[in-house]
Parts: sequence; C-alpha cells; structure tokens
Amino acid sequence: MDSLCSLFLTFLAYSCLGWAFESLCCSVIARRPINRGFLTGPVCPIYGVGALLVIYLLSPFAGSLPLLFVAAVLVTSVLEYVTGWALETLFHAKWWDYSDHRFNIHGRVCLQNALVFGVLGVVVVRIIHPVVEGWILSLRGTALYLVSGGLFLVFAADLATTLITLIRLQGKLAQLQQLAAQLRQRSEAYQQALELNLNLRRSELEEMLESRLQELHRRREALGLPSREELSEKLEESLGELRRRWEERELPSARDAKDHLSQEMDDRAASLRFPYRRLLEAFPTLKSHRYQGALDRLRESLDRLGKGGKER
Repeated sequence: MDSLCSLFLTFLAYSCLGWAFESLCCSVIARRPINRGFLTGPVCPIYGVGALLVIYLLSPFAGSLPLLFVAAVLVTSVLEYVTGWALETLFHAKWWDYSDHRFNIHGRVCLQNALVFGVLGVVVVRIIHPVVEGWILSLRGTALYLVSGGLFLVFAADLATTLITLIRLQGKLAQLQQLAAQLRQRSEAYQQALELNLNLRRSELEEMLESRLQELHRRREALGLPSREELSEKLEESLGELRRRWEERELPSARDAKDHLSQEMDDRAASLRFPYRRLLEAFPTLKSHRYQGALDRLRESLDRLGKGGKER
C-alpha cells in the first residue's frame, strides 16, 4: 500500500509540474493565461505517466547522459503518439496537431517536441526526481494515506467530470452542426430561388424581344427605335431592376431567418459553461473528425464574444 501511495504521489507531482511547464509555454506563445491540460485541475496526466516511464524504465541509463537522452526521446515520443491515437479513437477528435512541424509522424509527434522531452527526461532523472522522491518518502503512515487518498479522490472526481464534459460537448457540437446545416440550406435555397426567378424573367423578356426583333430591326431607322446592342443594354437594366425589386421584397425575410439562426449559434456559444470554454482554449488546434464545421463556427462565436460581443 505504501508503494502504491508513493507511486500515485510521484505521478501527481510530475503531472502538476508538467501542467505548469505546458501552461507557461502556451501562455507565453498566446500572450495570455491558458489553463493547459486535459483535466480542469492543474495536472497533465501524460507528463505524470511519462515521468514514471522515464524514471523506472530508464534508470539503467542514468549514468550515461547521451544514452539517457536518446532513450527519453524514444519513450516520451511513443507515449505521446499512443496517447494522441487513443484520444482520437475514443473522442473522434485530434487534440493536438504537429502537421505543420517538420519531421512529424501523423501530426501526433514531431522532432522538435521529442528533443524537448528528451532534455526534460534528463533533467527529471538527474536533478528533479531526487528532490521529489525525498519529499514523498518524508510522508509515512497515516500522513501518507491521508494525503494520497485525498488527492486521489480529487483527481478521480476531476477525471470523471472531464469525461462527462467531453461527452456532452460532442452532443452540443452535433446540435450546432445541425443548426449550421439549416443555415446553409436556407442560404442556398434563397440563392436558388433568386437565380430561378431572374432566369425565368430573363427568358420571358428575351422571347418577347426576339419575336419582335426582326420586325423592329426593319423599321428601326424609320421609327427611330434603338439598335440590337441598345436593346441588350436595356434588357440588362430591366433585369437589374427586377433583381433589386425582388431582393427588396424577398431578401429581408431570408436575411432575418439567416440572422436568427446565426444569433442562435452565438447565444449557444455564449451560454457555454467554464469546462467547455476551458477545453477549447486549452487545445486551440483541436479538430473534430465528425463536427469540424460546428467547432469552427463555435470558435468564431467565442472569439467574437471575447472581443466585446454581448453575452446573453
């Protein structure tokens, strides 16, 4: 039991350190505070797992800095790749994407990050872990059980809450995707109706003009009628006037319907609770295999609301 408690505290300690490192790097790049991590609390479990693998699997290489570095690169890269694949399989979403980095594998790992994690692995084994291990070993008996047990309950609750949030987020994205499809159908229907109406009017005018064109052409000079080119110009002017009148009559209702749907999407974005917003901010490159259109639209609404849009 003592070993299990110590192992969990080691995992949690490095999860917190990894969260601090990841959040700091992302906050500096984005120039604003970002709570980076899969869970709501200040933990990144992948760092905890990675640290345990590096500490316990690579201890035979601790005496050789080059071997320790290379082994840490390999172990952490495999872990990141497998974790990325597992998250994509479970939640049908790509949580991070290194496709724009050179020397990447399916966008799940890249050489740049692998080298960084290799350096971190060396630092953990050589410098950090002796301190963390000494702190954990200082806890014994009841104190060890109370601390590890309490933290485990908090961690388990955070994990369960996050999983529920992810499942509900999928449902919300599905609703937004359906709403976006309705918006697109309304817009396409309006454009089709507009073009059909204009084409019918154009056809009617052309048939009427063509039926009289020959006779008008013979009598044009005597009667002072316009030439064929002038008639074509007048036809285009008539069509333009028809378009304007039709839009004045039909466009407001179509625009109102479109604006209503767009506003509804903004309202839903504004009503998102903290866990959903945090996940979207923590993973700015998140890509949904099923609902990417809705996810993009949701991000647009959140960005607009964040820049001064009115929340409801």
